[in-house]
Amino acid sequence: MKKNILLVGTYCSLNKGDQLMQQVLVDHLTQESSKLQFCLSSPFPSIDRKCYKNISIVKSYRRNLVISTILIFLLLLLPRKLQKTISRATPELRRYYKADIVIDVSGDMLTEDYGIIVGISHSIPLILAALLNKTLVIAPQSIGPFKYLKKLYTCLLSKANIVLCREEITLQYLIGLKLSNLKKTGDIGYLLKPKPVKLKTGGNYFCVAPSALLEHKFQPLQSSPNFLSDFAQLLDTISVEHNLTTVLVPHVETPSGKISDHQACQKISRHMTSSHTILDHAIKPEECKFIISKSKFTIAFRMHAAIASLSSYIPTIAIAYSHKTVGVMRDLGLDGYVIRNKEDVFDELPPLVDDIITNHDKISQRIKMHVDPIKDNTSQALNSILEL
Repeated sequence: MKKNILLVGTYCSLNKGDQLMQQVLVDHLTQESSKLQFCLSSPFPSIDRKCYKNISIVKSYRRNLVISTILIFLLLLLPRKLQKTISRATPELRRYYKADIVIDVSGDMLTEDYGIIVGISHSIPLILAALLNKTLVIAPQSIGPFKYLKKLYTCLLSKANIVLCREEITLQYLIGLKLSNLKKTGDIGYLLKPKPVKLKTGGNYFCVAPSALLEHKFQPLQSSPNFLSDFAQLLDTISVEHNLTTVLVPHVETPSGKISDHQACQKISRHMTSSHTILDHAIKPEECKFIISKSKFTIAFRMHAAIASLSSYIPTIAIAYSHKTVGVMRDLGLDGYVIRNKEDVFDELPPLVDDIITNHDKISQRIKMHVDPIKDNTSQALNSILEL
């Protein structure tokens, strides 16, 4: 008999980070056992069905707080014998009832950083798993901080069979909440295998993974009137000084189109005069990783772009606007290659690039020394899920 595994917490496969976490997790566990059946609870099933060929997809209602609240109260109030009847209310709830293991793959959404409503939305799958007494695994991710939802999440996380923390900052934060079911690991993205693909540019290049949040996160804090145009000029300078082509790597799109890294790349491109190219936003995560793995270095505003680079032993400069990126870089001993203060991008980036060019091989070896054990640890942690 096959074991049913329900994946929850995802947003959409248009986010390459989301996509690779689901796919790598499924591929890895399938290699360990052929007796597994996967289902993904997705807010955007029509989009995700085109992406995941070996995973069943069911509509997720976690973003509809009215429906979710009604179902939760019914499960709370009715006796256990009637829970099976209630579980037929939606296809998603039927999948919860059938599941042997529920795995939350929220990435960095178990937090209040994105607002209290988002925090509540991502608590719904954990509540449903707890009410139905399911084996619950929190896949490697960054968690917290919490303020208003601290008690709720402390309770929910304590009910998980295991909470996998992808960096030390998360681990220490959860230890501070008196949780004991914790294990330090690495991000699932470390295990993504690159797939060869041709890049339409010749010669050496460096990769830049911009974020559509650039203007929102950076513009108000810069003295310059246009962050994107100034950043484009900075990339021109780096490109010309080091005789490198710039490859702009879009990593995140949204179904609404309101957040589009590809559009951010296009805006930067319009201001650039040096040699550069933009990757197709439809490129797969494994193809994106291959291109990054052949670059001289990476400048990453997106964490999974940074992980694609680091797991390929490529020197990486990360621009961080949350603790997840700081934590990942710190675990690799790369604190000095993180730009934390948004005001300092233009001052700090050029000397960091110069340092990487000068000490490239030494930095690459240092990354490898840290990354290889993390890969092994992450693989073992995922394998342990099947032993629960």
